[in-house]
Amino acid sequence: SLTVARAEYKMGKMLYDEYMKQDALDLLNNSEQFFGNAFAERSLAENLMAACHLVLGDYENAEICLQNSLSFAENGHYSKPRLKALNNYAVLYQLKGEYSKALDCLKSTVDDLEISDAKRVLFYLNLGDLYVDKNEMDSAAFYYHLLESSLTDPNVKIETKASAYGALSHFTELQGDNATALQYLKEYEKNASAILASREQKSIYRIQKQFDYESLQNAMNEKIISRHRIIIIISALLLVAAIVIMALQHKQKRL
Repeated sequence: SLTVARAEYKMGKMLYDEYMKQDALDLLNNSEQFFGNAFAERSLAENLMAACHLVLGDYENAEICLQNSLSFAENGHYSKPRLKALNNYAVLYQLKGEYSKALDCLKSTVDDLEISDAKRVLFYLNLGDLYVDKNEMDSAAFYYHLLESSLTDPNVKIETKASAYGALSHFTELQGDNATALQYLKEYEKNASAILASREQKSIYRIQKQFDYESLQNAMNEKIISRHRIIIIISALLLVAAIVIMALQHKQKRL
């Protein structure tokens, strides 16, 4: 059952990445039930379900899933699932306009953050966005500065870089620095184009693999049909030979 749960979680995550949120929810819900006492994995499954609900605009179910995710993470003392749950809690509160709660969630993740900039970059991005929404531009500038310096880390995902440059462009435009905003916008578009190209390449690869599979299946079917024809011909020849032998034996008996 644990193997099934992990397989369904992976499939659900793939569907989530392909923007098929409702289909992802069905698989993730099944996987969460099969995980049993694997609380870290149950926490991650509930967290991803919450992310699906957030994208679909279902804040009520998103909060239920986040409560479950945080509960599983804290019961098992798992820092990574707890960090993910708190980050999504902050997103939920920010979307609902409850900025103080969102800020508390983000600040409570500091102790769980790893040293590498690749892990901290989302923390800086979320705090910067939150302070912009609160119209506290000095605090936003502080965290956006940390964010920009973190983007040089090669381990930062390209999707994160695109989001970061988009946020930096929006912030500098609000500050009246249109030239810098344009530079950030170009970086955003470059990363966004790379993401789209990668997804198109993956789609082409999947289509090609499907075509290759169908071609292989057709070739195998032709071989099977060819073998069946050979078997039928051999069977017919054997039948004719048997009839001839029987006729000869009958003639010999008469003689």
